[in-house]
Amino acid sequence: MGEEWRKADMEPTGVLHGDNSGDDEAYFPFEFGDHRYAMARWILASFSAYTNAAKPILTAAALNLRAGLEYGSWWLTSSLKKGGKNSWYIPVLATGEKNDEKFAAWARELTR
Repeated sequence: MGEEWRKADMEPTGVLHGDNSGDDEAYFPFEFGDHRYAMARWILASFSAYTNAAKPILTAAALNLRAGLEYGSWWLTSSLKKGGKNSWYIPVLATGEKNDEKFAAWARELTR
């Protein structure tokens, strides 16, 4: 799996919006509407991360977000997975609302 996994490395760059109401503006320096955002780079470093996070995003890109991933949103949490004596955290994605054209255009400009 080692060499094959390297071929599937994925480093998506996107826009992050969290529950940042009390955070320093330096952490979320970009503003759109009533919300603040930050740039995010997500490096998926394991096969289980790829399976649980990259596959849903790539599937969305191929099927219902053909116009661009900037039209989609996801909620990210984590879950503890157990296998034998080992345990590890995996990303868990839930599909969010579709973004409108105005937000998508702003996100495209931000990620250039």
